[in-house]
Amino acid sequence: MRFPSKQKIIQIKKDIERIKKVGADPLKIAGELIDFTVKIQLENLRIKHPEASKEELLKMLREKLTETKGKWKIALKDL
Repeated sequence: MRFPSKQKIIQIKKDIERIKKVGADPLKIAGELIDFTVKIQLENLRIKHPEASKEELLKMLREKLTETKGKWKIALKDL
């Protein structure tokens, strides 16, 4: 999974602030973005590993998301 640059993370934070000003529910929007990201990652894994079972795909997805979660924590802490 490609990780966004520091500049992109700053842009994401600005987008979140803009959403708050408009009055949209940031948790709902964040949830939809997470769902979208997970679906895309799962589809990419299906393409890369067409022979993998559903359980194997979910295991690979969990590993990929866990790895990315750590990177996000580090990046957001630095901002």
